[in-house]
Amino acid sequence: MVKEKEFLPIICTKNTYGSKLRRLRLKKGLTLKKLSFLMNISSATLKNLEKDRIPSPNCYYYYYIYCNKLNVNHIDYLQLLTLSETSIQDKLLKIRAFCGHKTWKETSYYINVHSDTIHNWINNESKPTLINVKRIDLLLSKLKGAYN
Repeated sequence: MVKEKEFLPIICTKNTYGSKLRRLRLKKGLTLKKLSFLMNISSATLKNLEKDRIPSPNCYYYYYIYCNKLNVNHIDYLQLLTLSETSIQDKLLKIRAFCGHKTWKETSYYINVHSDTIHNWINNESKPTLINVKRIDLLLSKLKGAYN
């Protein structure tokens, strides 16, 4: 009979997204291997996520899946309402983070613009029209309202 590994309490004082997720996983009694299986990702990817080694904006997709698999609201748990909204790039990132989109293309469908347009806005190659700014602000307001 194979003996189950015991979880040792680990004190982590960091308050990064990755450390919060790790504490949640340990609190739920899951190993990296078990959670990575549930999330359908490699253990290495999960470890990198918990060590904050997956860059933005890709990390938000994994945060969404991680919290979803552990029955926790990612927006509340990671306090995503506090993400900045000072620029159009910030607003687009916040929409992507809230929705858990894996790609900007998914976010472009949500906003109802072409994916090339999103990339141009992200890279400061063009600016959204006033109509698009209003659409983005309205969508963001609706998303935030759903979590307040």
